[in-house]
Amino acid sequence: MSQPRKVYPGQTVQLTRRTLRRTLLLRPDDQVNQLIGYLVAFFAQKFGMQLSAIQVLSDHYHMVLTDVLGRLPDFMRELNRILALCIKVLRKWEGPVWEPDGASVVELLTPQAEAEAMVYTWLNAYRAGMISNPRNWPGVTSSLDDVDGPTMAFRRPDQYLDASSGRWPDTVELRLTMPPKLAALGQDEARQLLQAELERQLGEAKRLVRKKGWKVVGAARCKRVSPYKRATSWEPLRSRNPVLKAGQGMLKALQKGIAALREFRKAYRKAMKRWLEGDRDVAFPHGTWWMVKVHGVAVQPPLQPG
Repeated sequence: MSQPRKVYPGQTVQLTRRTLRRTLLLRPDDQVNQLIGYLVAFFAQKFGMQLSAIQVLSDHYHMVLTDVLGRLPDFMRELNRILALCIKVLRKWEGPVWEPDGASVVELLTPQAEAEAMVYTWLNAYRAGMISNPRNWPGVTSSLDDVDGPTMAFRRPDQYLDASSGRWPDTVELRLTMPPKLAALGQDEARQLLQAELERQLGEAKRLVRKKGWKVVGAARCKRVSPYKRATSWEPLRSRNPVLKAGQGMLKALQKGIAALREFRKAYRKAMKRWLEGDRDVAFPHGTWWMVKVHGVAVQPPLQPG
């Protein structure tokens, strides 16, 4: 049985999803870019997600977003389902699009964690040796300049989405915003933190590319590669899958987050045991989602900061 995951309004996470066996189905051609931009903007509006950073590589995507309404599982389910169906039509692909182990969802506990996750997202293609300049990635991507910048508009793609159904508008809009913990610092301090983290990670990425001796692939070649090939760079098997991130130098915040998560899981298991024994009045801990969605169980109020 998998561990219960906390879902609550205002939670900021780094979200990652990979294609099946790292197949390059999300190759950044114009059709895929239009499709992904439209669907992300559409479902972000529908389920109350505020995006802060995004980058879509050929075999996976990263997003940093804030779940304003506490509907992250709905957003993930519908975005990944409809995107997979559209990719199957566009690529003439049979079988699953996504890896069966599901998405990675990492809760960001501090402003430092938000900054690190956003910069990691912006530099993902550069760090992988795909491009020589982080701004040159030809797929759906963002940068520091896009945060709290102009609204982006995406036109409805032709693949799969029925214009006559009334469900899919002709265009949808998306605006990237500063995540809440960074925003609480004020615009000047938040941007200084992001700029410092950008310089740090950019330096690390440059050293990594030099150390590996990688030859940069280039944006044009990334757009032309067969979407049926697979990424070949080495990745460890059965590596750890963290669910919390506090950022460098934030050990106390991480320890506090781990303690709170353990307490949530303990309370959830106790409530579940009572519910299975027939107690339909038991209250589950704040952050319970699935049992509320499916069975309408009662939920305790959130704990006040101590």
